[in-house]
Amino acid sequence: MFRDNKFVRSINRNREIIILVIAMIIFGFFIIRALNDEAKNNYNKIEDNDTNNTISSEVKRSKDTITTDKSIETTKADENYNLIKNFVDYCNKNDIDEAYNLLTPECKENVYPSIESFNKNYIQVVFEQEKKVEIQSWITNKGKYTYLVTYTGDIIATGDNEEKEYQDYITVDYETKKININKYIGRIEKEIEKEINNINFKIDYIDLYKDYEVYHLKVSNKNDTQIILDNLSSTSNTYIETDKEKKINCSNYEAGINAFKYDVGVSKDIKLKFMKQYNVDIVDEKLVFSSTILNTDNPEETETITIEL
Repeated sequence: MFRDNKFVRSINRNREIIILVIAMIIFGFFIIRALNDEAKNNYNKIEDNDTNNTISSEVKRSKDTITTDKSIETTKADENYNLIKNFVDYCNKNDIDEAYNLLTPECKENVYPSIESFNKNYIQVVFEQEKKVEIQSWITNKGKYTYLVTYTGDIIATGDNEEKEYQDYITVDYETKKININKYIGRIEKEIEKEINNINFKIDYIDLYKDYEVYHLKVSNKNDTQIILDNLSSTSNTYIETDKEKKINCSNYEAGINAFKYDVGVSKDIKLKFMKQYNVDIVDEKLVFSSTILNTDNPEETETITIEL
């Protein structure tokens, strides 16, 4: 009995300490439980992020094209993605020489004939600040893979959440491992030669862009009089006709009628621009000059010249 009373008195004397210890034990229990829950949530987030990164990676490599039902082999899709990514990395690092070296000779000729023009009109415009890139396959055709490329600001790197977004169409030449940029798709070699009404037409190649195409011709006048390929009486005189029976008019008349004049025995090059959206399913079948003057002494009399493509 004495011992029980002593035990009770001891508890009474140390009641506050005992309550404090019990409270600390309970508090510690809840802290441990909360930490375990947090760790579990973090683990789940990591798994979710890994899944999202995998999905994002697949989207960027973009094996499925937007405008056709064709699919790119995984290996080629990865190689194309890495080539474009390398180009973007060079641009971000302002390594202009390496970035310029990735362009095809045709792209340099038509779009950026010098490294200075490339730096001024592409690097300094698009990559004024560091950019991230998103890549979506657009069209694939005969070893040429065209991608819709979106440049977005790297907010983490720059701290600017109001940076401009740029879009470009970049075409990978899988064989040469070079690229075409600024919506230039590439060149198609034609080597078509026809002689009609003593006029020799030689179509060497066509340069394709996303929104138009340019025919490169050499024309030789073998007549005894001056000729005019297009008298410019209408903007629909010169056109291409597609396999869909659609006519697309020539659009580069700014040079005036002199561009279409050929004196006796003269051979000269001419470029014809047609506002045709790049589409592998629409084929050019004919190039037509519907108002050609074969004798400038009688300018009212015109002929139609049709070149089968």
